[in-house]
Amino acid sequence: MFLGLQPSVSLRHFPNRVVFGMFRSNLFAFFLLTCPFAYAHGSLSVVIDDFSVGNSGTVPAVFSSKGLYPVFTTTDPSILGGVRKWQVEVTHHSVTDSKIYDGIADMFGIANGMGQHSHVSIRWDGQNNQSMSGNFPSIDLSQNGSVDSFSLEILSADLATRFELSVSDIDSSFKYSKAFSGTANTAYRFSEFFGIDFAQIKSIQLNISGLSAFDVAMGQLSTTKTVPEPIGLLIWSTFFGIGLLRMRQRRL
Repeated sequence: MFLGLQPSVSLRHFPNRVVFGMFRSNLFAFFLLTCPFAYAHGSLSVVIDDFSVGNSGTVPAVFSSKGLYPVFTTTDPSILGGVRKWQVEVTHHSVTDSKIYDGIADMFGIANGMGQHSHVSIRWDGQNNQSMSGNFPSIDLSQNGSVDSFSLEILSADLATRFELSVSDIDSSFKYSKAFSGTANTAYRFSEFFGIDFAQIKSIQLNISGLSAFDVAMGQLSTTKTVPEPIGLLIWSTFFGIGLLRMRQRRL
């Protein structure tokens, strides 16, 4: 029984304050047991990239000249689809340079010198080629609906750096961007990518840009659950409401 009493024992043998005390204690225990189920699916995430593995080929130490540079690749089973591709475009060159730190200390870093402008794109599509194009066979990022958002770990960002996430499915693509300064662990909800079927994802691309001399360090990009499970919360809120009602009746 919920109150933890033997079936042969009648509640009329207990004073009201004892019954309510047992009810309140069991309600608290019920809260501890049911509340985790409201968020249980949050652990069913997909790690797209934790940037723990550096670039597979030769990468320039600095990007000095204005222009679009070749595509560089990183291959490892820990990366979604086994391949990370990235490309740098220097849009304005001053007396200093742009530097990329790929997979150093579990992060992807961008450092622009004073007066330097650049755009950096990182792509995941499962294709090990020298092109910022290609498609996964088809990936279910929603995990049968158990997750509902991307989670991007920003270790540091200055000057309101813009992070644009572009997602494509079998029919279309959609881009959604946010600007950040400082440290953040931000969510991009799947619902913000209008028309995208997250059960049939073909590619993911992160485009990073900012003002002159912006610096960025990123950690893990993954999927997560941000909305509580409605059934768990409904059960908990129902019993919580009963507890409040009993408390009110006791006071009357």
